[in-house]
Amino acid sequence: MSEILPIFPLRMVLFPGCRVSLHIFEDRYKQMITECVEDETEFALILGQDDDFNDVGCSASVVEVINRLPDGRMNIIIKGVDRIRVIERHADKPYITGEIERVADVEDEPKKSLAEKTRALYAEALQLSIGWYRAPKEEGEPAGSLSYTIASTLGMPIERQQALLELTSVQGRFQFLKEMLENTLRGLREHSRKVTGNGKAH
Repeated sequence: MSEILPIFPLRMVLFPGCRVSLHIFEDRYKQMITECVEDETEFALILGQDDDFNDVGCSASVVEVINRLPDGRMNIIIKGVDRIRVIERHADKPYITGEIERVADVEDEPKKSLAEKTRALYAEALQLSIGWYRAPKEEGEPAGSLSYTIASTLGMPIERQQALLELTSVQGRFQFLKEMLENTLRGLREHSRKVTGNGKAH
């Protein structure tokens, strides 16, 4: 079932369930966000710029308006809701709108061994890079949302983030993250060995 949503192209990728802060300064987007807040409606955040953007993005809701400045600029916190695909674009408002459809995952759970391995690699990567690890949410977090939680903290190149967002297979997302973490950990482990062995990095 399709619906119409405002479209906000940005050079970032938003994942379902994840929160980010935004500074809204363009007049058309100040109007768009104001309308979304007043009407309690969502908008679509999509990787791109102006009228050049991807077809797949994430619907978002405004969870908090932190402040509004005298000139109408505002700082807000948004939360990703669902992966969406743009079917048709419209230019009937100051900002772009589009007919979109929500795109659900095609499966619910990855293999247990893959999920556990990915979580372990993620814990090791955090421990080696920033010195601490906090498990993402509770152990019972659904695998689909857990994959987005992990992805949102890895600092992946934006093209890789978009590729992961477009994967409708939860199993596929965990495999994607596992391979990326394994590549990242090669460098982190080597750096850790140098620091441990010599007392300083070279």
